[in-house]
Amino acid sequence: MLHSKAIVRLPRVTQTHTALAAVHCMTWGSAHDSLQAVASMEALLTSDDVRARFVAAGAVQPLVAMLSDNSRDARCKAAKALANLGHCAVGKRILVTTGGVPALMKLFATDDPECEEAASAVLVHVAAGEKVREELILGGMPPYLTAMLDSNSPTTLAHAVRLLGHLATNQDVASGLFEGFLSNLLSFLDSSYPDEVNLPAAFAIAQLASTDTRRRALIESQIVEKLLRLLDEGSHDCKAEAAGALAVLTQTQDKRTFKKIAAHMMDAGVLTPLLVMLSSSHEACGANAARVLVLLAATGRTSAAMLASGILRHLVEQLRAPSTSAHSERLARVLQALAKFNRSEMELELSQESGQELLLAALQKEQDRNPAPLKVEKPRPPMTGKGQVTVLPMLSKLKSGRKMLPMDTIIRTPRKLPAGAAPLPPLHCFY
Repeated sequence: MLHSKAIVRLPRVTQTHTALAAVHCMTWGSAHDSLQAVASMEALLTSDDVRARFVAAGAVQPLVAMLSDNSRDARCKAAKALANLGHCAVGKRILVTTGGVPALMKLFATDDPECEEAASAVLVHVAAGEKVREELILGGMPPYLTAMLDSNSPTTLAHAVRLLGHLATNQDVASGLFEGFLSNLLSFLDSSYPDEVNLPAAFAIAQLASTDTRRRALIESQIVEKLLRLLDEGSHDCKAEAAGALAVLTQTQDKRTFKKIAAHMMDAGVLTPLLVMLSSSHEACGANAARVLVLLAATGRTSAAMLASGILRHLVEQLRAPSTSAHSERLARVLQALAKFNRSEMELELSQESGQELLLAALQKEQDRNPAPLKVEKPRPPMTGKGQVTVLPMLSKLKSGRKMLPMDTIIRTPRKLPAGAAPLPPLHCFY
């Protein structure tokens, strides 16, 4: 049996042969041989390249068939192997098209925590698809997932919450989750839980904040303060997810709700960590931070409040030494949003420190990056009522075989005017 590090060092041809041998054992071998093949394969799936070779060799189909095996050990090992293969995009498609989702849902009815955790680990990879979400909802998955919220395993909690977040795109599921399990989701944002649980909890909260009623209830539940902790202390992925949740909270069309949410967020102090995240090398962190700042600057009152907090100084400091082109573009978007209502005040404030040039350059960056192409209209020939091109009379009277002078021909022989006739004035006198 090869070790996981050994197969990575093998030539690609040998990797392919190993994958084919494992698939052959799972398909045609005995139950004992199949279990050994799955166990060895699970240890070998350590890179995307190796996973892709096992998927190409046909490893997904026999694993899906093993999900219906009578042996609990076989079902769990097959689900764990599928969770590893689920990192591959092709593996996801094959899993869905070969009936893997219904087979995985059956594992939740076995009342086996290990099988449930393995099955949820597989479903997390494919639940972003709309058809899979509909299949999970029709199959009655939400009650099983909400029951897993009482688990003591962080991995089980992470998978269950992430799946519930995906299913919350359905408004009926979102309403039931909000009314019955909001306190659970809010508790998962506390520091007592690891980032592994904080991350899907912030994702699920963002999916729930799709209506103004829920937005107001979340604000009253101190959701901003909980997300602020992730902005300050969480990993880069947690920071990005928390900023995304703040952006969804701010995306309301109701002016009163927006005013309340924006004031609460700025009073809580979200501007400082968001400004720090703007210069982050983590693309999702910077993009979501810019998204929140642009949304907060959507009205004259809120943008003026942001300027009064001193945000402009921090933006100019970042403009002087932008880390990447993406960072410069994010700064430009935020400055454009602020300047929509306060451009003259911004220019006046920066005039003493020679910041006007930086400001104006940033405001023009987006427009210069994608300039509108000039439209050159071609001259149209005169048309008749039926849409046919007419022929000029002068050209129609030309005799056959007579050639017209080239356009660049210059006639140097002046015409003699009749006696007493005055020359015509220059052409510009007629305009």
